[in-house]
Amino acid sequence: RTEAMVQILHSELDMMCRDRVIVKIYLSAPIPDSRFIIGLIAVPGDLVVCMYLGKIAWVDFKTLKIKNKSLLYLGLILAIRLMIFNMDLEKVIYALLINLIIFGVIYFYPKQLMGAGDLKLALVLALWCNYPQCIVAIYISFIFGGVVAIYFYLKNINKVSKKEKISFAPMLILGNIISFFEADNILNLWLSFIG
Repeated sequence: RTEAMVQILHSELDMMCRDRVIVKIYLSAPIPDSRFIIGLIAVPGDLVVCMYLGKIAWVDFKTLKIKNKSLLYLGLILAIRLMIFNMDLEKVIYALLINLIIFGVIYFYPKQLMGAGDLKLALVLALWCNYPQCIVAIYISFIFGGVVAIYFYLKNINKVSKKEKISFAPMLILGNIISFFEADNILNLWLSFIG
């Protein structure tokens, strides 16, 4: 059955080539814009990044640990992406500085409200969500983190201990994914509320 289908496909392809339909279609087709070609590469690449981030979020949710090896691989993928798409290095540096200052203060705060893995993850994600996307990502991450913390507090109001830890990487990753795809719309919405 499969061989019969393959033979039919081959015979149809031979007929098309004889009639030069393929050549006619090829010659009449417009030359694709370079942005279109970059989009064909970027969209699957960004989906791979999202899936890899999902894996990191799941591991952190289960173990409260983010492996350095995972962050190294993610950093390499994002650095290659930066080189391929010739991203604005100034925006990347701004994002790195913003993430370093905000998450560094939270990490080095005397009570250590965040783990070292979260700080490293925030720095690596600055390679993906540049400035001003990183600001939107931080806000969204903290909103999700606050909602989850309140939920766990209310759910276990009698049992909660001050030493109980909540995984922050899933919220950080979710904030960055939303920001990566929707930062412009969110910024425009915020600006419309302000003025």
